[in-house]
Amino acid sequence: MKRISHCLAIFFCGLAIACLSSCLSSKKLTYFGNLKDGSAPASVQSFQPVIGKNDVLQIWITTLDPSMTETLNGGAKAGEYLVQESGLVKLPLLGNIKAEGLTKAELSTAITNKILEDKLAKEPIVSVRVVNYKITMLGEIARPGAIPMPSERMTLLEAIGAAGDLTLYAKRDDVMLIREENGQRVTTHFSLLDDQVFSKDFYFLKSGDVIYVPPVKEKSLPLNRGFQLYSIILSSISFLVVIYLQLLK
Repeated sequence: MKRISHCLAIFFCGLAIACLSSCLSSKKLTYFGNLKDGSAPASVQSFQPVIGKNDVLQIWITTLDPSMTETLNGGAKAGEYLVQESGLVKLPLLGNIKAEGLTKAELSTAITNKILEDKLAKEPIVSVRVVNYKITMLGEIARPGAIPMPSERMTLLEAIGAAGDLTLYAKRDDVMLIREENGQRVTTHFSLLDDQVFSKDFYFLKSGDVIYVPPVKEKSLPLNRGFQLYSIILSSISFLVVIYLQLLK
C-alpha cells in the first residue's frame, strides 16, 4: 500500500511539473500580460508626424489662374520632390523652402505664405503628401523586411500585424527600436509583455524606424498548444508505466 501511495505521489508531482512548465511557456508568448480586463492603457499624446530628410513629397498647388497653377506645379500633374540633406525642398518658381521638421499642414502653410508674399496668386490651395513612408522589421518576425506605411500614422501593433506577427522564438521582453533623430541613430529597448508600451512616444512609428526582435537564448519553446498537450500526455503515460512496473515487483 505504501508503495502504491509513493508511486501516486510521484505521478501527481510529475504531472504538476509538466503542467506548470507548459503554463510558463504560454506566459512568455502573451502580449501585455499585466493588462487586466476592463482596464484601459494610458492614453498616448497626440501624434503629429514631421517631414524629414530624404522624404519624397507630393505637392499640388491650385490657384484661380490655370496657367499659374501649371507653372507652380511644373506641369499639369502633382510633382514629387525630395527633401534634401539641407532640409529644404526646391519648388518651381518658389525656390527652396524649409520642409524638415514641419508637419504637412505647416509646410502647406509655408508654401501658401510664400505664394502670397511673392504676389504670384490669390487664395492658393496647397496639398502636401508624403509618398515614401516605410518601416523595417527584422529578427524573429514571420515576414521580415521593409513594410510600406499606408499613412503617416502607423502603430507598433499594426506594424507587427503587417509583418505577420512575431515567431514563437521571439524575445518579447527585449524588443529594440532604432530611430534617427537629429542626424543620430537612437536605440530604445522595450517589452511587449508590459501594457505601458501604449503610453510610450514610440507607440506611433515614424518613417525610417527599424524594429529588431531578438531570439530567445534557447529555442526550446513548444511549437503550438497541441505540442504542449502532447507533452503532458506523454509524461502521464511515462509515469503510469513506472507505477505499473513498480507494482509488478
